[in-house]
Amino acid sequence: MINRRKLLQTIGAGLCIPAQAFAQSANERKFLFVFCDGGWDPTMVFAPLLSNPNTFTESEATETIIQGLPLVDSPLRPTVRQFFEQWGEQCLIINGIDFETVAHDRGKRLLMTGKANGFDDWGALISASSLNNYTAPHLVMSGPTFTTYHPGSIVRVGKQGELYRLLHATDEALIVPNRNAEDLVQQYLQQRTNNWIATSDHGQRFHDNYSNSQAQLADVLERLDNISLSYAGYGDYGSDCNESFMAQASVALDFFEQGLSRCAIVQDNGYCRMRWDSHGDIHEQNWHYELLFQGLLDLMFELHQRQTITGTSLAEEVTVIVCSELGRHPQLNEMGGKHHWPVTSAMMIGGVTGGRVIGGYNDQVLSMPVDPTSAELFETGEKLLPGHIGATLLAMADVDPGLYTSQSPLLGVIE
Repeated sequence: MINRRKLLQTIGAGLCIPAQAFAQSANERKFLFVFCDGGWDPTMVFAPLLSNPNTFTESEATETIIQGLPLVDSPLRPTVRQFFEQWGEQCLIINGIDFETVAHDRGKRLLMTGKANGFDDWGALISASSLNNYTAPHLVMSGPTFTTYHPGSIVRVGKQGELYRLLHATDEALIVPNRNAEDLVQQYLQQRTNNWIATSDHGQRFHDNYSNSQAQLADVLERLDNISLSYAGYGDYGSDCNESFMAQASVALDFFEQGLSRCAIVQDNGYCRMRWDSHGDIHEQNWHYELLFQGLLDLMFELHQRQTITGTSLAEEVTVIVCSELGRHPQLNEMGGKHHWPVTSAMMIGGVTGGRVIGGYNDQVLSMPVDPTSAELFETGEKLLPGHIGATLLAMADVDPGLYTSQSPLLGVIE
């Protein structure tokens, strides 16, 4: 039977990620993306449009202000209120982000790259530009990710917690290769490296990545006992109706604590993994929002409890981006749900001015222009696009946004 160390040695030869430097040279801002898959309805929480005749809102809903934030309140969503009462002063709500599409796949790419044909997502760009070398620069627990030029920045864990079970030798599937099989795998990987060096213009780069991955793997293997990848009591990666994204996020926080990652993404699939794509019954969004904000309550607690290897609270270093790839149509459809809508909202926590809402929706529930510098509403300003959000994240990460997007960062929201 192969143990976890031997298995990692086998698969690690195929990794092309930079060598790990556990003694980090600087405390860089970290980014955790919480992606709500399917398209949420911002008019149920973030955008109080109850007086807008073009928008359907539930009869139980009311407009309220919590910690300076104008929000939609409902007795069907008590956890949402609880979250904002506790953490609203740290939250920045961004309304009226126009994706200019009603297609899921296109919306995801625009959300994560700012372009319909974007090559690398914000997490990959930020991680690749880091001063520090990370073992898992952009940790993909689940959710959309795109990379072409920086594949070495992406480390995919697996939606069902494969990495956790691998490192802790709890996977039910036992792998029993023989010595000949291990030798064949090693020979194949070495031959592939030699072929790249001989035939590709990028052969030397591939060789360097291969060598770095070997050094990085050796370093990690010596430190496995110091890497804690616990579920922290949050379940088994959202396989239960009442489990939020926190089972995955707790692992991402482990990596942040140990200085192993700078960015991570987790996917929230909603109540019972139904996704947020509520074509048939808009009231499902109540269940999704309740579970999401329970996860956000847990996440904020963990961020304030945990520390980095330099002794800094994770809450001081991590920016949380809560987002979805689409909005929902302002009116109900024939099935009692809502179809797709290209304009939506997002929320950021940490490293931004909290207790604040920027952007907005007009009478047609379309995006209102903003001044790109101050982020205030401005009649002759710019329409908010996903690229503005990405440019802001790049600026927060000390990366020049102009290298990757034509949209300007919203400097007025950065602390």
